[in-house]
Amino acid sequence: MTNAVCHRDYLSAAHIQVRIYDRELLVMNPGGLPAGLSVEALKQTHHSIPRNRQVAEMLFYAGLIEQWGSGIEKMMRECSAAGMPEPAFESDMAFKLTFKKAAQEASGVSHGTSHETSHERPMSSTEERVRSFCKRPRSREDIAAELRLSPEYVRRHVLPGLIRAGKLQHTIPGKPQSRKQRYLMKPT
Repeated sequence: MTNAVCHRDYLSAAHIQVRIYDRELLVMNPGGLPAGLSVEALKQTHHSIPRNRQVAEMLFYAGLIEQWGSGIEKMMRECSAAGMPEPAFESDMAFKLTFKKAAQEASGVSHGTSHETSHERPMSSTEERVRSFCKRPRSREDIAAELRLSPEYVRRHVLPGLIRAGKLQHTIPGKPQSRKQRYLMKPT
């Protein structure tokens, strides 16, 4: 959704649309791809062409985007880490992004793996990197530097899920906002 807000055509009166179906999620954004950018090029390292630079800057400073031009790569990585098919991209008068459920999820088949029976989701590659990096106490800034993300992004989007899932722990449990706070891999 952040990518849709960042790259939508603000000259269009149309809205960003999100359609949720049983087997897929479709996000449609007004305006196709900017001139000179193809669907094929999106799947490779490419330059970002935000339609409204001020919106992109605001999203960056709010910690909602890491760097320009990395959104599609991140979506593809996260889908892969979750065992989902690569998202499908289409561009004509609108840009369409379709996320499909994993084959076993879509068919209702369960193989009884531990994360399915305990209702845990598998860790993303980013979460695995953080957990591995935090074998000794690390600050939020250390983690952000290791991941090449902003400390604010790490604080808002990476650390909370790992702490809730019991994968990381605070070194100062009673003061989660302390400037001296460090994060440590929780023993399994």
